[in-house]
Amino acid sequence: MSLVEFEKQKVVKSFMDTLDVYYTNLGGYHYHKDGSPCYYLNGMLTMFEEQQKKIDLLENEIVETQEFLNKQNHIKQTKIDKLQAMVDSLTNINE
Repeated sequence: MSLVEFEKQKVVKSFMDTLDVYYTNLGGYHYHKDGSPCYYLNGMLTMFEEQQKKIDLLENEIVETQEFLNKQNHIKQTKIDKLQAMVDSLTNINE
């Protein structure tokens, strides 16, 4: 997860522009006016990070599943090719 990706979201960008907040690695988002924490953005960041984790897990599962299916298709194609070669060799004997 990247803070840059979070801040690219329309709602977040609008919120930051409207309320004049800044981010610090030690305390999250704060208001420039008085330095108090911006609980809305800090909460949104936490939720965004949690959703990104779920998305990352799903993407990994999709990649692993696709790799497995590709391997299975390759194995099936190899078997089909061997059977075809056997059929071809048998038809050549009979000719």
